[in-house]
Amino acid sequence: MAATGTVCLILALVQGGWGQFQLSFGTNGPPALTQAPGGFDPNCKDKLDNCAMFGADSCGGQYADWAKDNCALTCKFCTGLPTTAPPCVDVLDNCASYENGACTDPAYGGWAKANCRRTCRLCSASILAQLDALTTTIPPSKCVDKLDCRLYTKSACNGSFELWAKDNCPNFCGFCRGLPTTAPPCQDTRPNCSGYDKDLCTNDQYRIWAEKNCRKFCNFCAGGSGPAASTAPGGGMHPLTPPPVGHFPTPPPLPARK
Repeated sequence: MAATGTVCLILALVQGGWGQFQLSFGTNGPPALTQAPGGFDPNCKDKLDNCAMFGADSCGGQYADWAKDNCALTCKFCTGLPTTAPPCVDVLDNCASYENGACTDPAYGGWAKANCRRTCRLCSASILAQLDALTTTIPPSKCVDKLDCRLYTKSACNGSFELWAKDNCPNFCGFCRGLPTTAPPCQDTRPNCSGYDKDLCTNDQYRIWAEKNCRKFCNFCAGGSGPAASTAPGGGMHPLTPPPVGHFPTPPPLPARK
């Protein structure tokens, strides 16, 4: 009798306004999940394996329908199952030779993630902290410039050229400390330094050439900036012209967009 009264009470409550509840009997299990716990969709995948290479622009606008069909996960049209992050390494061995824009420009975001994750610091903060802790100071014996970096001037050591400079001009730009250097002999490597134009030793355009070829004549041995007046070229001879530095070379351009 008590059991019958309880069932009647439940039915009365359902009919009286709790219609949103549903009684079920038997041993049927819960309904099949269409999404994994946490709102993830196990069917959210890319059909292509290189969606990241197309860049963010390919996810919207005139490409939206194509992106939904081919790159749904990359373009965030759905939320896929959590995945293990790829290793925090560079696939290319010259990532540092590209300008900083290769890491920060959204147009190259996919390229950077696929090729230069470590250099562009596109890994989790915890992983980067571990890698930074393992990074040791470059020993002086390896703090060597790959180029005659003076041709680029100090303006190539920072800003958009910083990554390039760290790879090619670490000593010149002060990113490490090289071995002590011995001053070259105080002598001229050319016999006719006095035959050059009188601004040979003072014109910044010729400074590097003059330091290498007319070091003694230009009084660079003692840190001077030019010859004494008594040793300046005479006005009766036709002055020679040293080869100018010309336009300074520039670091490599950004990678071509995929």
